[in-house]
Amino acid sequence: MTDVETLEAIRRVEETPLRELVNVTVEDVTVQMDSLLDPELDSSSFYHRWETQQWAVSDLDFGTDKVQWSNIPPPVQKTLRTTMILFFVGEQIVTDTLAPVLHAAPLEDERIFLATQIADEARHAVFFQRFFAEVMDH
Repeated sequence: MTDVETLEAIRRVEETPLRELVNVTVEDVTVQMDSLLDPELDSSSFYHRWETQQWAVSDLDFGTDKVQWSNIPPPVQKTLRTTMILFFVGEQIVTDTLAPVLHAAPLEDERIFLATQIADEARHAVFFQRFFAEVMDH
């Protein structure tokens, strides 16, 4: 892949709205993910990426998920519920435990970037709360 093709693949992934990401190829996503390993990327560039790729839990529609959930056999639902609860707890724990890391970061841009990670982890916890309530009736 040429440098131009690589940059174009990265652009396609990073500029695609969340709802349309299903239309992006796996190859483009792989190229974009690999680009994050570039040693020249710093906390400021990660913050900028975070700022441009926002989504809101309140924008999500779980209607289809609720229908699909009701069609899953109860034993499979139980396994999925247990797995999702573990992810939910993980999101809550990371939200709580990143704060000391943020305070210990030596540079301001690192602290700012870590604050975005705390916000994202909290958003993931809210996602699971809504999903459990609206899809699983818990």
